[in-house]
This record gives sequence, structure tokens and C-alpha cells, in this order.
Amino acid sequence: MSNIEGIRFSTGSCGFKKNNEKDIIIIQLDKNSKTSAVFTTSKTVSEAVKWSKNNINNEIKALVINSGNANAMTGKKGYNSIEKYTNFISNKIGCYPKNILVASTGVIGEQLDFNKINSVVPKLIKKSKKKCCSWNSFCKSIMTTDTVQKFASRKLKIGKEVVRINGVAKGSGMIHPKMGTMLAFIFTDANISKNILNKMLLEGIQDSFNSITVDGDTSTSDSVFFSSTCKKKDVKIDSFNTNIYKKFSKQLNDLLLDLALQIVMDGEGARKLIKITVKNAKTSIVAKKVAFSVANSLLVKTFFSSNELNFGRIFMAIGKSKELINQNKISFSLGNNLIVKNGSILKKNNLNKIKKYMKSKEVFLEINLNNGKKFSTVYTCDLTNEYVKINTNYLS
Repeated sequence: MSNIEGIRFSTGSCGFKKNNEKDIIIIQLDKNSKTSAVFTTSKTVSEAVKWSKNNINNEIKALVINSGNANAMTGKKGYNSIEKYTNFISNKIGCYPKNILVASTGVIGEQLDFNKINSVVPKLIKKSKKKCCSWNSFCKSIMTTDTVQKFASRKLKIGKEVVRINGVAKGSGMIHPKMGTMLAFIFTDANISKNILNKMLLEGIQDSFNSITVDGDTSTSDSVFFSSTCKKKDVKIDSFNTNIYKKFSKQLNDLLLDLALQIVMDGEGARKLIKITVKNAKTSIVAKKVAFSVANSLLVKTFFSSNELNFGRIFMAIGKSKELINQNKISFSLGNNLIVKNGSILKKNNLNKIKKYMKSKEVFLEINLNNGKKFSTVYTCDLTNEYVKINTNYLS
């Protein structure tokens, strides 16, 4: 990915991960940059989330991210650790601790040693003055159980200017709205006002990060940050009802969905990406609730990883959503294969054809409630033995 004018970042290792793996990144933002963010809705959040929520309305000069330690379930001592390392970093880059946002991901319940971060700060700051680290290095610095780096980039021409949007994310398990154990960092050089930035991000995550699930567990640490360096002065977006806003939002939303799908496809132990669309519902909220009821069903997820065509699991999962639906109107299909019509399974299904389709890397389940006009789409993955293996050996 190309660099975004107005941001500098440097990565390193401070010892939170084994084998000297990269686990820290400091991102510096030029003057006049704007930053927006959304955070987990979990009632048990990390100290990093608390810190960033307290400071998101300030002028943001830097973001500090560590992996290998979630700084969650660490209490006041965990929050004090953030105060210690942000104070140290702020003195080095010429701002106040309140001008720094933080994010942490990794093991929950281990105290974060701020001295480890502070020990590498001078080197990272010095390195950023010479040359910005690579985006690959950025990706590696925030990974935990991820098996692949997750990044995306878009560019669009507005007038005579070429505007860039870059995004980096991490997440593999504990993925579920709102949101799942994932971090995402989006950067652009467009000149966007803070209120527009907020609106774009809130709208953009609805059909991306808030429409994915791996295991139904919502993390303590979820955060999505969106920063505009405002370096493209002539590409000013300060109104909702303009063609520039619509054009930029379209590319941003596409990038957010791209990152979200990369997270699902890298779900712990996953072999398949499953797209679930619920259509003809009374409301879009009902459609999404039904879709997530199906997507989060362990029996449905194991159905997708097996060779057994137990379609009753899907029918069950639709019903457990507890939404007001008429089971005699329900139909659903896998790919082009209609399985159930008006609440009854079709006897003339070509089972071999369906089994062959089920072996695909990407599977599409469409559910028709036949009682309205609204729809919603969510994305999930199958559940395999590998998920259990990963999560019974996470600390070892």
C-alpha cells in the first residue's frame, strides 16, 4: 500500500510476544488531523478502551497499539500503566497524554508492564524521523492468533486530486458485534471535518464490522479508528449531501467490508466463508437478528463444516431468534439449491449436488421470511476442531 501523507509510524518489539515478535506500534499524526473512533459495547472493557473513550474528543496527535497483552481485567493498575507510557511518549513527541489514543489486544488478565513500552519508545521515535515502517510491519505488530495480515487500500480521483484510503485490521476469534475482538485503523489524506468523519465511520461499520461473527463472543478490546490527515486541502468533505461525500463513502464502505471479510475468512480454525442473507422481513432489525441467530448457532456452524445435510439445524436457528415470524412462510436455499419452501423440506433435492456445493470455500445461505420487504446480510465461518484446539492452548 502507498503511504498516506501526514502519518508516520514505527514498529518494534517490547516483549509482550514470544520470540521477539513485533508487538508495538506508535503512529504520529500531523497537525490538523482529525480522528474518530467506535468501541466495543461490551460491559467489561479493557483499560485501553476506557482511556481512548475518555480522550477521543481531544485533538489526537498519536495512536499507540500493543499486541500480546489486552490490558483487560487489570483494574486501576492497568489504567495507571497507560498513564505512565503515554506521559513518556507525549514528552518525546511534544504533546499531552490526553492527545494520545491507545489500543491493546492479546491475553486478558495480565498486568501490562509500561516499562517494556517505554524501553523501546526512544528507538521507535528516532526511527520514525528517518523512515516510516512498512504497512506489512504495521500488520504484524497487531496480530495475535491471526494467521494472515489484513489490509486494504482504495484510491479515488476527486477533481484533479487522487485521494487514498488505507486500512489495517486484526481479528480471528472472539468476533461478534458490537464488535468482536478486532482492531482496525483507517487512514485517509482527504480533508474531512470531525462530524463528517464520525458519521462516515458509524454508518460504515453497520454493514461491515457489525455484520460479522466468528464465535458469538464480543471482545473487551474492540476499537475502530478513522483518521484524516486533511493533507488534500482541495478535497474538502464538510457536508453530507454532496457528490464528494457519496463518492468517498462508497469507497470507504467497500474498504471496511473488505477488512471485515478478511477477519471472518481468518476465523480461528475456519475453512469456509458463509454469507447469510435474510430477506422479505418486516424490518431490517428483524432480518439481522434472524441472520445472527443462524450465524451464531454452533450446530449450524458445525453443519457447514461437516458432510451431513442436517437442514433442520438452520430451521431451528431461525426459530430461536424469537422474532415474530410465520414458520409456514419460511423458505431457504443454499446457493441455487432450494431446500425448504413454505416451511416444508423439498423431497426432490439433488443431495449430491448440494454436498458438492457445501464443499465450496464460500457458501451462500438465503432465508426468505416472506412477511415484509426488508433484508440484512451477515457473514460468518464454519466451526472446526481446529477452533477448539486453538482456544484450549491459547496461553501455552
